[in-house]
Amino acid sequence: MDLEKEIGELREEIDDIDREIIRLLYKRFEVVGRIAGAKKALGADIEDVEREKDVLANCRRAAEGALDDDFIEKFT
Repeated sequence: MDLEKEIGELREEIDDIDREIIRLLYKRFEVVGRIAGAKKALGADIEDVEREKDVLANCRRAAEGALDDDFIEKFT
């Protein structure tokens, strides 16, 4: 396989991954919105510091050291 063709195929793969990331982020934001709506209806605080810590810890474990903690905090 020539390198130009390989680069093109790899770029297509990146584009596919990017589309999937966006789709999943959109889905996550939808669920977050539903939780916020339920909390609002209950009169509960929307922010939950303990839950946020749990989410970050779960993401760090899932990353298995492959992503910097600052990156994880910024995008979760």
